[in-house]
Amino acid sequence: MTKEIKKYIPFVIVIIVMVACKDDDTDSTRALLVGEWEAISETRTGCTDSENDGETVLTCSAQECIRYTFSDSSTYNLELTQNGVITNEAGGFSVSDKRVTLCFDDEEGETCRSINVIVGAETLSVISDDENTGCTITQLFSKQ
Repeated sequence: MTKEIKKYIPFVIVIIVMVACKDDDTDSTRALLVGEWEAISETRTGCTDSENDGETVLTCSAQECIRYTFSDSSTYNLELTQNGVITNEAGGFSVSDKRVTLCFDDEEGETCRSINVIVGAETLSVISDDENTGCTITQLFSKQ
């Protein structure tokens, strides 16, 4: 090997390790995500109107609940109960690093949206921005 080629070997090794670790992070996030999750709190920060900032404790009941179920076959179900009325959204999901993309069919065809997540063994944080209020919303879920 020439000296010119040898000096690039460390860079190639670093790139391979970085790519391999990113796949491990995605696989780890996906594995931890599988299961049923119920919302336990919602925090709003950085809102345009500071009166909207704050934390709300959430509990699941027959009247109110937010529940995600993720399966190991890459499908999900979002069950939203408001005033005793249950609405379901079901479809497929994919994971890329700390982003989960949810895709489902509606009247307009397939709709996909991405959410930022932080997932642990027992908790799931879903982080989103509300364009209407300027709030960053963090919903905390507990694994059931």
